[in-house]
Amino acid sequence: MLGEIYPLLVLLRYYQKNAAKILAPCPAFTSPLAFPQAAAKIERLAYGEVAIC
Repeated sequence: MLGEIYPLLVLLRYYQKNAAKILAPCPAFTSPLAFPQAAAKIERLAYGEVAIC
């Protein structure tokens, strides 16, 4: 139990505390020569919920 459940709980707690920072939009760099006026960002969107039984 300690080898399987405890690491999972620690990982879930980490994601619970840091989810906003991990999932926040971040800038994506574009080539200034190919796209001189372009701005881009990476957004992570959820597909749905996951259940662990």
